Amino acid sequence: MSTRWAGEGDEVPRYIALTQFDEEYNIYHMAGSAQYLVLDTSAVWCGPCNAMADWLDGANNGFMPADFDPIREAVEEGRVRWITTLYEDGSGNPADQGNVEDWYDDYPTDLVPVMVDGDRDVIDWIRPPAIPSLSLIDLETMEAVIVDDTSGVMNEVLESLED
Repeated sequence: MSTRWAGEGDEVPRYIALTQFDEEYNIYHMAGSAQYLVLDTSAVWCGPCNAMADWLDGANNGFMPADFDPIREAVEEGRVRWITTLYEDGSGNPADQGNVEDWYDDYPTDLVPVMVDGDRDVIDWIRPPAIPSLSLIDLETMEAVIVDDTSGVMNEVLESLED
């Protein structure tokens, strides 16, 4: 991936990584499969990241307001795509294959690839000040619509579902 920081309108770099199933996956495989991709950058040690994954997996844990439940349903139905990338393990070391497999064991959300970002390609491209960080990618153009704005991403996706 590029070392340049992400900005609105920037094309998503060609990110290829291993998933929870130990399969190589190219983020561009999702091109054209829905209107949006939510790109979730997380770490194993991050409590809010785990709460987000738990919510996405179906828990009503209070992490996200009930207003956002239609987003979760759209992900389950494949109308919105979601990728979670893990860049650090529980000790702050680079994430590895075991981490993404364990994450999926804890949060087995269908249709959500969990990908290793042990080389920090995604996290360094987005450069979020905090995590979890959600960015929104237009799957027709493969360009960033919103970078590192969790509330903005959720509101934009919810609005698109109401159209």
